[in-house]
Amino acid sequence: MDSCTVPIDNMGKYLKFEWKRKLQSLSGGNKFRIRYYGQQHRSFAGLLIAKEFAPLLVVAVDVITDREILLFDGCKHGYNAMFCDIYTKDQIENRVTENLYVDKNGNEVFQISLSIS
Repeated sequence: MDSCTVPIDNMGKYLKFEWKRKLQSLSGGNKFRIRYYGQQHRSFAGLLIAKEFAPLLVVAVDVITDREILLFDGCKHGYNAMFCDIYTKDQIENRVTENLYVDKNGNEVFQISLSIS
């Protein structure tokens, strides 16, 4: 992920053991569309969740080059994938990120900041 991130200029307050970066494409772009396989939660706007068939898959797509950066793959990341769940080849390979994330204000292009603590 370091090859696709840059330091945040104004980090403000952060925890002693916090890692903060801004997503940047290999071409230097910092504006992305978010595409996903999954669904939006009915009660919590903006929350993306898995479908019954397979886990969530989320990618950031550079608006200039259309190159994808993997943000989250529920088959590889997260509690269940690390300890107990086994997914079929069909579940892993047939998750097409055809859904475009649009926020409540109609925005579909975002700058993405990452924070890990």
